Amino acid sequence: MPDQNLEPIIFNPETATEHEFIKRNNYGNLRRAEAAPDDPPFTLEASINNAKGWKLIESNQIEVWQIHSEDNVVSELFLVANADKNNTHLFSVHLHTLQPFRRKGYAKLLLPKLLDFANKHKRRLAQVSTTSRIPAGKAFAEHLGANRGLDESVSQLVLENLDQKVVEGWLENAKTVAETFEIGFWGNVYPEEEIQAICELIDVMNTAPTDALDLKDYVTTPERLREIEARIQARADERRVLYVRHKASGELAGYTETYWEPETPDVIHQGGTGVVPKYRGNALGKWLKAAMLEKLSHERPETKYIRTGNAASNEHMLAINHALGFELYESVIFWQIEVDKIRAYLKK
Repeated sequence: MPDQNLEPIIFNPETATEHEFIKRNNYGNLRRAEAAPDDPPFTLEASINNAKGWKLIESNQIEVWQIHSEDNVVSELFLVANADKNNTHLFSVHLHTLQPFRRKGYAKLLLPKLLDFANKHKRRLAQVSTTSRIPAGKAFAEHLGANRGLDESVSQLVLENLDQKVVEGWLENAKTVAETFEIGFWGNVYPEEEIQAICELIDVMNTAPTDALDLKDYVTTPERLREIEARIQARADERRVLYVRHKASGELAGYTETYWEPETPDVIHQGGTGVVPKYRGNALGKWLKAAMLEKLSHERPETKYIRTGNAASNEHMLAINHALGFELYESVIFWQIEVDKIRAYLKK
């Protein structure tokens, strides 16, 4: 058991001292070394910029609580409640304890702060993810009595192994639909004149599998997109979005997005790829994927990897990724647990 005098300490990036940022950065790099050993450590500057960027997503309510041992962060609870109008029952939980301090009750010390957060924001259901790289996370979720909601396959493409013949073939096949559709590009800032149509396009991701998650359709708003853009700019990230438009109607038919972050310069993170249902069957997803890979090869030739996550039940998208050479990087489980169940656990 941990020292009974240990108390959770809140971390506020707006008031944190340099020493507090250094401690959190050290903790983050120890966690990263276990969960993503191929990635470089965070620099202190990147860690500070990331934390100070939380406030730019004003629609999110965030609290971060830590347990310290001998002036080191050893366990952290990261809580997020966003303002999506359809999911006001739900909040996200990221709970991690460094390996030498597990099974000693440190995580349990943080759980009352989770209950306080849920009460404050009137949320009843906590969602948490665990990775196959840290089996202790799955064990703790099961110990709490969490319900398994969705299995996700995180895949990685080593770009030097990319099958260029597949890319070239998909681009060649796209010429047959290029008379009906046209492809275009958006960068870090979406055009104001199409912002509402872009929100509706992004909402096509609601058609992706959610399996057993108690999750309703998200509603993307212009305000939310502008908040995300402000954070992208503040962190010096790069977003690339390719879209396909139906020429005759002017409607947006599909999109794919990628993100590059300074703290992981070797990695491109693949975001959403979606096609509006009535335009499916034209291989637009393959066109978008191939065109993005071609674009990245010219604009980020130093990049080594592309990573993406898909529901394990999303066989169509996994097949597209597999054809390009993506291989399993890690398995992630999304769990959900009622706040009342956590409250009961703490009373034992």
